[in-house]
Amino acid sequence: MNFNRAAVLAGLKAGDFNAVFREHLGWDNFGNTLEVSVDGQMHALTGVAEKRGLAVYLYPGIPDRSVRLKIDQQVSKISKEHLIIYAGKDLKQQIWQWVRREPGRPHANREQTFDADTGGAVLLQKLNTLAVSLADEES
Repeated sequence: MNFNRAAVLAGLKAGDFNAVFREHLGWDNFGNTLEVSVDGQMHALTGVAEKRGLAVYLYPGIPDRSVRLKIDQQVSKISKEHLIIYAGKDLKQQIWQWVRREPGRPHANREQTFDADTGGAVLLQKLNTLAVSLADEES
């Protein structure tokens, strides 16, 4: 699959995560919704896409980092391999969160910020590695 950087960037800026993952990265539909409790408050996440057990969820809003870490811990109990996109009200401010797991090392929580007004070269580079072509689908 050819990674169309301009189309992916346009999708990110518009907050069209379904198009980014399904049309431009070759991922599958994933419409699951998830509710997790953090400090007695419920937090709802919506499934965006899925590929081989790696689920992408969208969270409406950008809570403090401590709350994001707790949300991630709760999501991990249901979906071990996942990515959470925290998106501000207008979807132009985003924080992408995932956990890097390496054998023999503690889990490392990673976050990448995206701002639609300033571009997102680093996020685009990371998303390029997630693109799956039809030829790659079987492997």
